[in-house]
Amino acid sequence: MRVEEYKQLIRSFLSEAITASEFEARYLSAMKSQERGMGREVFFILQDLFEDVDAYTHYWPPPPGLHHVISEDELRHEAQVALDALENLNNRGSSESVQGAH
Repeated sequence: MRVEEYKQLIRSFLSEAITASEFEARYLSAMKSQERGMGREVFFILQDLFEDVDAYTHYWPPPPGLHHVISEDELRHEAQVALDALENLNNRGSSESVQGAH
């Protein structure tokens, strides 16, 4: 998946074109099947969001025993932070194409 495709996926979630559950499934799948070719800065941004997506639960408040979970509101915030960081990379002229399986 290319950076632009990740950004579009994030935008779809933020604009509520897709649900949090759809975003979770698509994002986790894309990242798990991602092949090499991802620049260091891009990787750190997307990996940080991956960890947030992985921590998301639609059960709120979370059931007892679930630790390190975030709500949909927190996930939306973190997705916006990631999108802003990716946009800043573009603005600096260091946009990196992410090659992979998608």
